[in-house]
Amino acid sequence: MVSNFDRSSPSAYERNEIKGNECGDGHVNGDETCDYEDSVTGYWCNRNCNAVAPACATPEYLCPTEWVKYSGMAMTANGIRRVMDPFWIQKNEITFAEYQHCVNSRRCSQLSTYGNCNNVNTIIADNKPVVCLEEIQLSYYSAWAGASLPMKSQWLFASKNENTTNFPWGNNMNTCDYANLGCTGFGTISPICTHRVGNNRRGVCDLIGNAAEIVIDDSSSNFVLIGGSAFGSFSSGTQPASLYPPEPYIGSRLTAAVEEP
Repeated sequence: MVSNFDRSSPSAYERNEIKGNECGDGHVNGDETCDYEDSVTGYWCNRNCNAVAPACATPEYLCPTEWVKYSGMAMTANGIRRVMDPFWIQKNEITFAEYQHCVNSRRCSQLSTYGNCNNVNTIIADNKPVVCLEEIQLSYYSAWAGASLPMKSQWLFASKNENTTNFPWGNNMNTCDYANLGCTGFGTISPICTHRVGNNRRGVCDLIGNAAEIVIDDSSSNFVLIGGSAFGSFSSGTQPASLYPPEPYIGSRLTAAVEEP
């Protein structure tokens, strides 16, 4: 479940001025059921400091997308053994339609339309990956969905079929046959899961190609870019990533922890 504050509402200082230093002062006062610094687990705290059910909670409720569950396992990397906890991963890259749910609920802002994203409206489609997001927008969307961006290790675990293959589809290195990359000829992002031959064994799609994906590096906790995009080529490694300014070829998908019963 997720706890957060409606950050599309006025600031805490603005609310204090409006409500006489009650809503937004960090304490539950009077008829409030929550506050900016004192939220209720599993609920949103709205601009009137009343707890409301979140727009989206955990992957078990499939809101508003499809998820695939991976069991945890012990892994050894660079001579270091560690345990990967079970996790959910979004089957597809976040779509414009999914992001628009967050915009409609006033938890997220509209897409950026400056710099290289000045023509983003020409590629928008409900079933295409959402691109042109700034870091703060992606953070708010993740919180609204009750999830988080993938760790690099989680993304690779899914992309390599639990570390049994080199690619989602197997070991064939001819990536242009399986994914929407620059060599494929699309020239832009395509509807999600169009290249089904490139799905992994569990049906997770577009891990390679379409929109390049933002993940979190396990060591540095920095954003890195992985998977390649429709505008470029596949790279087996990662590169530093920034969402400022936003780019029309960068998207992401979500992960979430598996809650124990």
